[in-house]
Amino acid sequence: MAATVILQFSLIINSSWRAQPDAALYLELGESLAAGRGYVFNNEPHTYAPPAYPALIALVNVLLGKGMLFYRVLMSVLGLITGVLAYSLIRRLCGSETALLLGGFCMTSHVLLENSTITCSDTLFAFSVFLAFHALLSLGASGQRWWPLTTAICGIAAGLPALVRINGWGVAPALAFYVAHITSDAPRARRAGQTALFLAVAAAPGAAWEYYKSFFPPSSTEGTYVNAVLGRDIFYSDLGGANRVEGLRL
Repeated sequence: MAATVILQFSLIINSSWRAQPDAALYLELGESLAAGRGYVFNNEPHTYAPPAYPALIALVNVLLGKGMLFYRVLMSVLGLITGVLAYSLIRRLCGSETALLLGGFCMTSHVLLENSTITCSDTLFAFSVFLAFHALLSLGASGQRWWPLTTAICGIAAGLPALVRINGWGVAPALAFYVAHITSDAPRARRAGQTALFLAVAAAPGAAWEYYKSFFPPSSTEGTYVNAVLGRDIFYSDLGGANRVEGLRL
């Protein structure tokens, strides 16, 4: 199964681009960050899409360069790691036999593979949620000695999805019920304090983003299929003629 999973995520790597409005938006934001222009789309500060995935695009730009091949490598590796996180999460919860069945299905599913060919935040969001689940399971097994530190670390992990997608705000409150559950044997004050600490730390990353964007007017342009195809392909100066044609394939 491992060979199959690695092979399928290797075969989706190429230099073409699947034109979608969200994909164009994320790439423009990431390349704007890498170029030092700030979090800008269509010449205006952007206040809608959270910054985690564009920041990852910017990091690829800085480390590897600007090119669709590098972005596709990023998405392939991210999809592979996300599949491994899903498999290992099921194994921790249900055992190796169930993980082989359900985890194997997750790693080889068409949905994960499809999303790993698109420069959008879906795969990163799944990665961040699975990471938060792993952190919470580790918190339950960590004991009581270092609970403030381990709870804060788990809170950071639970707060990351809100920086990837807006609906990520719902992850931390849902996981807070698990924190309250695993501390049910603790004194009431400690249980309430640990749950509150988890929620406060988890809310911090998203709150920081909301505070930052409050200094700018709401974005009036988000991206269209016309902007996606024209802005990211026909006039994309780093692509040659062959890649321009290939990039138009949906």
